[in-house]
Amino acid sequence: MASWRLPQGRAVGSVRWLPSSAAAWDRMLVSTLFDPETGKPSLELNALGSKDSTEGRPWLDLRGEWELPGRVSALATAALQGENFLAVAGSIEGSVTVVPVDAVQVTTSELLDKEPLVLSGLHEASVCAVDVLDDSGDCLAVGEDGKISVVKISESELLPKRVHDSHGHISFSAAHWASSMEFVTAGVGAPLQWWDLRKPGGPVSQCRLKWDGSSPGFVHSLDVHPSRKHLCVVGGSGGSIFAWDLRWQRDAVKLAGVSASKSAIVESEVWEVKYDHASTISSSSDSGKVPPVMFCSEDGVLATIEGGKRNVTELLAEPCAINSFDVDCENGKDIVCGLEHESILFLKRRI
Repeated sequence: MASWRLPQGRAVGSVRWLPSSAAAWDRMLVSTLFDPETGKPSLELNALGSKDSTEGRPWLDLRGEWELPGRVSALATAALQGENFLAVAGSIEGSVTVVPVDAVQVTTSELLDKEPLVLSGLHEASVCAVDVLDDSGDCLAVGEDGKISVVKISESELLPKRVHDSHGHISFSAAHWASSMEFVTAGVGAPLQWWDLRKPGGPVSQCRLKWDGSSPGFVHSLDVHPSRKHLCVVGGSGGSIFAWDLRWQRDAVKLAGVSASKSAIVESEVWEVKYDHASTISSSSDSGKVPPVMFCSEDGVLATIEGGKRNVTELLAEPCAINSFDVDCENGKDIVCGLEHESILFLKRRI
């Protein structure tokens, strides 16, 4: 594996690849930044290049930058019909900002200048998670205020719809689409819940997570398997990672954490979890095992864990927190990480 650190001079929050069919070195990267001196949050779109470098070291070529109304608490990207794209950011103030990206304009040398769409006051507290459907662009947003929203995105306006309001009884911290009508949520005071927009009124299924200790843990991230929508994985407090199969109708399986396995190498917060795209094809044929999962943590670990054997493979061990990461879903080899030490790290692994 080879890795490169790209200093940013500002705090790096979330990082996401922009979906594309281009070669890896022509990929577009979306990142959220925060300048502690000015207090200004921003979103950047960069092209990742290295073809002209004699050493093969990648660099970031800025294609667009937008100042945001609030510090970003969640980020997602999606591909739309017509080879256009979206970057969607939720803020700690409760707003959602949508940045449309023109696939033709982004390949030119001129910076993108299209104004983003801002939906203020969508939530009364931090928007903790956003997820966007490819093609339709429908945005799922959940907040600390216990509300779930779906935002229809058009070229000129954002049309929000309130799906659920817990009236403060619970607080949502993570969410992910499973299909165009189904999604999964998790949060404080709430179990892992499966929702169906065709069946309003509440979740259609749920599963409680068994945390270590007397107090409940906190879920930071969840993911749904791209081809097996009944499988989801969550990461949270104390290095805990759980996998839930909707078909089982029983407790989630604990893959990592204090009591899960002696091979667990993380005891701090797990900030993000994703099914490992490099293993999606090979694992999809084995319905009896939990597919491999990749995660990053507060203590600087990026690793994969195999659900069946619970074997952990460490990919990175940084001296600072890895706040977020994303994997190129097309080749599974290219990984980008947002580091606490104001850097973006690019990792190219062998498969």
